[in-house]
Formats: sequence, structure tokens, C-alpha cells
Amino acid sequence: MALLQIQLNEQKSERADKAARRSGKSPVELVNHAVEIYLAEFEDDASSSDWKTEIMQAAGLWKDRDDLPDIRNTSQ
Repeated sequence: MALLQIQLNEQKSERADKAARRSGKSPVELVNHAVEIYLAEFEDDASSSDWKTEIMQAAGLWKDRDDLPDIRNTSQ
């Protein structure tokens, strides 16, 4: 397990202590939980933006093709 030191200002430290007491967790558990939530949200945001990037990169992929029928001129 890697050790990571964090620094909190006095106000955040007090808020973290209160939250740890209310939750019944240690301050270390509280910080680990907060980091886990943040990373999950970050990963969700990254994966949701990946598909958008891929679609934007594919935009216009067929624009210069002349072997495809023009679907705007077909009747049913």
C-alpha cells in the first residue's frame, strides 16, 4: 500500500474530523472513501467523454465517398 500525505487547512481538518466522527469511520477511512468517490466520478466522466470524442473524430467519415447512394433522393 502506498502512503500519501495530504495537507488540509484548519477548517477542512475540523470538518473532516466531524464527518469522521459522525460516520463512525477513522479520518484515514474517510479520506480513502472520499478519494474512491472522486476517482469513480472522474473515471465515469472520462469514459463518457471518450465516446463523444470518438464520434466527433468519425464525423464526416463518409463525406467524400461517391460509391454510396444518396439516401435523401430515395422514395419508399
